[in-house]
This record gives sequence, C-alpha cells and structure tokens, in this order.
Amino acid sequence: DVFDNAFGAYMLVQNPCGVSSASIVPIYVSGRPAPAINVSAPAICVNNTVQIINTSSFGNLITPTGGTGSICEDKGKNVWSITPATGFILATGSLGSLNGNPADQTIWTDASDTLDIQFTTPGTYTVKIYIANDRCGLDSTTTTICIRSQPQASFTMSQQTSCGPVTLDLTNTSLVNECNTADDEYLWSAVYSDPEGCAVAGEPTYSFANGSTETSKSPSLSLTAAGRYIIQLVLRATNSGTGCADGIYSDTFYVKGPLKTVVAALPT
Repeated sequence: DVFDNAFGAYMLVQNPCGVSSASIVPIYVSGRPAPAINVSAPAICVNNTVQIINTSSFGNLITPTGGTGSICEDKGKNVWSITPATGFILATGSLGSLNGNPADQTIWTDASDTLDIQFTTPGTYTVKIYIANDRCGLDSTTTTICIRSQPQASFTMSQQTSCGPVTLDLTNTSLVNECNTADDEYLWSAVYSDPEGCAVAGEPTYSFANGSTETSKSPSLSLTAAGRYIIQLVLRATNSGTGCADGIYSDTFYVKGPLKTVVAALPT
C-alpha cells in the first residue's frame, strides 16, 4: 500500500536458503516550528502605527485519517510579547498569553497572526513571538522596532547682524534622531530682501561658504549684499515610514550697508 505523507522502512534478507522481507509502514514525520516576523516599518515616527505579522511555519503536522490516508496541516499556537510593555497601544489584534508556562503550549492563549500597534513613546522595542505545535515542541524569535520623535528643526547663528559682508556660521541644534542620525536630511535656504534699498543693484546676495552646501548639517553662508536674510532649515526624516512631518525652523539676519548721505542741491 502507498500511504500519503509518510515514509516507509523496508528490509530484504536473502541467503542460499531463501528470501525474507520486513517493513515498517507508515512512518509519519511532523516538522518543527520555524518562527518568523514581518514588520511593516522597522523605524517610524512616534504616534504612528506599525503592522506586525506572524509569517512563521508551525511545522506541518501529519495526522492519519484511516487506511492509507492522512492530512498535512500547518497549525499550532503563537503568543507575542513586546518589551518594554508600556509606550504603545494595541490598535487591533491580541498578544495572547503564555499563562506563566512557556514550555507548555497546551495552556497558552493563542494570539492574533496580525497586530496593529500604535507607539506613543520614542525608544527601541523588542517584539518576540513564541510558536509551538503539539508534536515537535516550540521555538521563538525576536525583532526590534525603533520609534523616533517627530523631526524638530532648530539652529543658532554666530551673530545676528553685521556691518557689511560677513561669513555666517550656522550651528544645527535640531532634536537628535533616536534611531539613526544618518536617516535625517537637511535642506538650508535663504530668502533675501532689501526693504530699505541699501544694496547695490546687481550685487550678489549670498552663497554657501567653507566647503559647505545646502545639505550640510551645519553650513556657513557668505552674505554680501546689504539687506534682510530669512534663513530656513528643513529637517526631513528618511527611512522612517510614513507619518513623519518635516521639521521647519527659520531665523532672520541683517547685513547693514554703508551710510548714504543725500545733499540737497544748492539754490542757484
């Protein structure tokens, strides 16, 4: 007979006196559980939702159904844990429970396969999943999710005004990204105006100095024309999923021009 989802062991013994055979059939072998977790965003801004999905294999359990038949099922139980246990809201799904005994899956409270978690506090969270079947034991695995603050841009200037052209140093004091500082992008700009009519017509206004550029963390600006400069920093989160608004900060610098003397024409 041919048995579904089964192995067989066969032995044939032969000598001059004859032939004999023996077999052990069927042999059913179920698989061990293989835990796996999929996270929609491993880093994300605070107060946004992360979807966590159980992508484990429970191990393919083989159950005889009578005769030569059997069924192969990927079934078992799973339980989630999140550390630290505060700083988040479970929007949908359930974590389940080990009920005080990680080694006995028969008393576990089964969890949802998909969780939607809203993290309300910045920090690094460890997500762990326990999975088990009733034949081949249990296993577990972990992954981490980093929750960062919303981008908050700020900077200081080496001075607020100058008499004539100046090289202005800008020091970036933006809130540090708690996850990975390399995931922040900076974009500097300056808007020039001459409300008092102090500048020389056609005179260059500003440029980045000392080898810095508009995307440097803390650049320098060469301000040449007399007038008002509104300097702006845009801080943008990258590799942090959606829901991270740009941080924007601006300050004003004045370049004072030389005094202009106007002498009325003498009467003739």
